[in-house]
Amino acid sequence: MGRNPSRGGYALQHQEWDGSKDPLFVAALDVVEETLHQNRHIDSRDLKRLFRLQMAYTLLWTAIERFTAFTWASTFEPRCPNWPWSRRSDPG
Repeated sequence: MGRNPSRGGYALQHQEWDGSKDPLFVAALDVVEETLHQNRHIDSRDLKRLFRLQMAYTLLWTAIERFTAFTWASTFEPRCPNWPWSRRSDPG
């Protein structure tokens, strides 16, 4: 996975990705929803509930980043000419 296997990436060995079977979009989002419902009412002194909500928030953003990566990574073209993997030769 990545732009160039000779630079640390690797060729994808699996079939085409299917988001409906990805555990981060099935089980993980269920965990986020359950955590929100179980910790709906929070007391400012209840740090354990606060930490559970923070963990759910982080897990949610992990799923969002994964979705974004699989959706846009193949079409993304860096615009910064200083990036070593940029294909652009002109700075403009």
